[in-house]
Amino acid sequence: MQPTTRKKTLISFDPFRYASCFRQPRRLTGVNAWQGHIPFAFTCVELLKPDLFVELGTYEGDSYCAFCQAVDVLQLPTECFAVDRWLREEHDGPSGPAVLEELKAYHDPIYGHFSHLHRSAFDEALEHFSDRSIDLLHLNGSHAYEAARHDFEAWLPKLSERGVVLLHHSSMNESGYGVWKLWKELAKRYPSFEVPHGHGLGVLAVGEKTPAEALGLFASPKKTQQKISRLFLALGQNVTSNQVVAQLRAEVSAADKRAAADDQTIEGLNRALGDRDGEVAARDAEIATLRGELSAVLASSSWKITRPVRAVKTAFPRPVNALQQSARLLYWSLTFQLPRKLRTQRATEKIAASDLFDSAYYLLNNPDIAESGIDPLLHYVTKGAAERRNPNPLFDTAYYLAKAPEAADAGTNPLLHYIEKGAAEGRDPGPRFDTSLYLEQNPEVAEAGINPLSHYFEHHSAGHGDAGPEREGELDAGIAALAGLDLHDEAAYEFDPEFYLALHNDLHYLRDGFAALLHYKSKGERERRCGSPGLFLKQLDVEPGTIPLDFDWKEYLTINPDLERTLERNKYRVLEHYLVHGKQEGRPYNLSELNIGRKSNLFVPINERSISQTLAAEKKIACLVHIYYADLWPELSS
Repeated sequence: MQPTTRKKTLISFDPFRYASCFRQPRRLTGVNAWQGHIPFAFTCVELLKPDLFVELGTYEGDSYCAFCQAVDVLQLPTECFAVDRWLREEHDGPSGPAVLEELKAYHDPIYGHFSHLHRSAFDEALEHFSDRSIDLLHLNGSHAYEAARHDFEAWLPKLSERGVVLLHHSSMNESGYGVWKLWKELAKRYPSFEVPHGHGLGVLAVGEKTPAEALGLFASPKKTQQKISRLFLALGQNVTSNQVVAQLRAEVSAADKRAAADDQTIEGLNRALGDRDGEVAARDAEIATLRGELSAVLASSSWKITRPVRAVKTAFPRPVNALQQSARLLYWSLTFQLPRKLRTQRATEKIAASDLFDSAYYLLNNPDIAESGIDPLLHYVTKGAAERRNPNPLFDTAYYLAKAPEAADAGTNPLLHYIEKGAAEGRDPGPRFDTSLYLEQNPEVAEAGINPLSHYFEHHSAGHGDAGPEREGELDAGIAALAGLDLHDEAAYEFDPEFYLALHNDLHYLRDGFAALLHYKSKGERERRCGSPGLFLKQLDVEPGTIPLDFDWKEYLTINPDLERTLERNKYRVLEHYLVHGKQEGRPYNLSELNIGRKSNLFVPINERSISQTLAAEKKIACLVHIYYADLWPELSS
């Protein structure tokens, strides 16, 4: 289409004839590059009254929805089309398909009866429009010179005799932007007008029968055009200012809600503090009662009668204690018990100082000891080790004595032998703890000469996921609770401090539920940490009933050693991996799925050490290998 000489009576352009320019837009997103031109877009539609409007390059739709709003308000018979590929690489921000879905959800109910969102490349859409059919065309695609020029020339034949073209970024002369250059070329060929703010919006009259008042705008003196531009600048600033005000109001509202939530938290903490005060008062009352009872004892006849005996011990404490001790030593010597008693005392003190004896675990797994009331550590040192009882979840007494026969031959307590010699020699405390692998993963432990098992319990286990081997056949209590959760019960979404600490390994330093609650309210919620079992399953989009009742998170790690490091032996993270990834990948979740008994200690992760040990013992290897470990087969076959 070539520019033609127009012989038409010009009508001066008066923007105040068009009330549309004072309207506020219905839709504004966070992309503000076009928002300052919305009043001019309203005016263009009211001035030109196009039968067909097309926009090339829409994305989040601020500009396009402004044109549609004008058509809707003015009740024009205009048909509108938006053409865009909605691809992420062509825009900043969220993914293109997600933006399109959000735009459709807003656009279709309001404008769907006359407007269409067409997802395609610009050139592919050409065939859907007849030549000389488009009255108003908005070019807002690529900002590079060659691409913008190609779009203009390709779509020019589609412009009607009343055709007007809008070019965005007409005043942006920066690297990567070439629309300004194309604008300067076209402004010499066609009647034109430019609104320079907002990166510039150029207007070209390419049709032969452009409305007279539009031609009046193009033919206005330069000073008049500048005044009109300043008017639309002010109107555009009003739009953007209102958007800023709306955003600030939303932020203030959100801040008010957070403040209200904080007030509730403070109120709850104050109530908890009041409860603590009540507990302190109760303790004070208990102390007062005990003091009264003590006074009664001190005033009793029996206390007065035994006063001379106590006076002797008070006056001569050391001789009395020495006499008692000497009596014991004499008895032990006469009965030949002294060496054994001294060994027992030394072993007890050494093991107690190591923190490798877990009294709670020992009593839980040995109910006969719990019922007897015997000190668990003393029992283990004097009898338990000989009876092959285990002092903690990862130390297997029978296993260790089999691997360290010199300890058994010398009658040395196996845990004491491990503390004094075995750990330094790199011995494994049991089949579930690979000392070499742990030191390889934590070289600073070897460098510092720290007992690896002690380091593991201190930094990776206590209270956060791995509490040692579970009793055979029992589903982990935490996972069982998840499997039985009712997601329709509000209680499922209440803050659970025990779950919170177990889910987040990095919070091991928090000592109790109160500290966990304080952390969650002050930091965790802002960091989007999950604080309840219900929210955990909801975020995973998982129903409780889909959790296998025989899921064994430790066996899952054993079967899938590639996950050991990334999941940090956290049972909930292991379950999350299975539900989100492992299930779809067909990973087995316990040994019974592989027809391998739970009591077997022969199932170990493959590494150079385990292979060499097994081959040296001339044993056969039954091996489960992931496809990406295929390079291990030559070693196995040899």
